[in-house]
Amino acid sequence: MPRCDGGGAVQAQCIPDAVARGQAVTAGTVDLQQPLRLAIQLPLRNQGELTRLLHNLYDPKNANFHKYLSVDEFTERFGATARDYNKVVAWVQARGLTVTATTPNRRLIAIEGPVNAVNRAFNVKMKNYRHPREARDFYSPDREPAPAGLSVPLLQITGLSNYVQPHPMLRRGRWRTSSTPPVRRRVSAQRHACGILRQWSAHRRGPIDRHIFV
Repeated sequence: MPRCDGGGAVQAQCIPDAVARGQAVTAGTVDLQQPLRLAIQLPLRNQGELTRLLHNLYDPKNANFHKYLSVDEFTERFGATARDYNKVVAWVQARGLTVTATTPNRRLIAIEGPVNAVNRAFNVKMKNYRHPREARDFYSPDREPAPAGLSVPLLQITGLSNYVQPHPMLRRGRWRTSSTPPVRRRVSAQRHACGILRQWSAHRRGPIDRHIFV
């Protein structure tokens, strides 16, 4: 997927291809008071060094073979700096949005706020569109986000669109049901960040171990 033109501030594409290519027909603007829950992802630093680290961890001939980093060690070497992370938090709050969660590894910031605040903060206009392949509408920014007045680079902003909806892996009726209500497991933002890092590692075609991050 092509990278977005977010004024150099956002590295990954944030809007669906159907919107970027003009294939989705607009169906009006999103209610300005509708709440949105977003996640801001910050990029890793020193990626060349990280690639070498991942290689050395699994090279039996290397002195660093299986010498895994703690979360704190990894964060200090490869995560966003505390200064940059705090800048993004302050920027979010100054734009009328609420920070709902942060992560120790400084990879994610969960935020929420009404559409009108999101529009102003990211220089976009949230719109409804006809889905080109499904019988429903979806919402999305009309352009790639360009965070107003933020000097810290971002990797991605998720939650700006519901073009793709989650689908359950299992269908009802295939497993026996119980009278006991299912236990809802809360997945922490830290573990979600670990998943992002594993995806990054897979994209780089390099192995990675849970002991580095968990």
